[in-house]
Amino acid sequence: MKGRVVAIDTAPDGRTGAALIIDGRLEDLLIDPGDDTPQPEGIFRAQVGRKAGNTGWFVDLGEGGQGYLRENKGVSAGRRLLVQVQGSAEAGKAVPVTARLLFKSRTAIFTPGNPGLNISRQIRDEDERARLLAVAEAVVKEGGATADGE
Repeated sequence: MKGRVVAIDTAPDGRTGAALIIDGRLEDLLIDPGDDTPQPEGIFRAQVGRKAGNTGWFVDLGEGGQGYLRENKGVSAGRRLLVQVQGSAEAGKAVPVTARLLFKSRTAIFTPGNPGLNISRQIRDEDERARLLAVAEAVVKEGGATADGE
């Protein structure tokens, strides 16, 4: 089979799943965990809550979700900011989050607010790397995104 297909279905336990199939090969599979636990790489508009010792802050992720932000620079109680889930939480602990957002694709990584254009190291063909870098530079130049966060 040639082409791209996204198949979505519900498992017997009620969880929803989606599969991306390209040219007859499974490329990606996502399955709903079935609960409201924030998933790694998820992005939330959080409100900073109370300070957690000298190392960080607890943040409210909405709908009863709690996160732990291990950053102190520019953070104060009551401030709203975008955070990204870094991993899964241990039982009884808050989900670890960061204010440094990171968007990954197969070919590039975009880090808003940080300088530089990052092409995947897995792309070893120098011509392809140069082409992708030119595309990224064109997007930044047109104002579609900024490499330095401005």
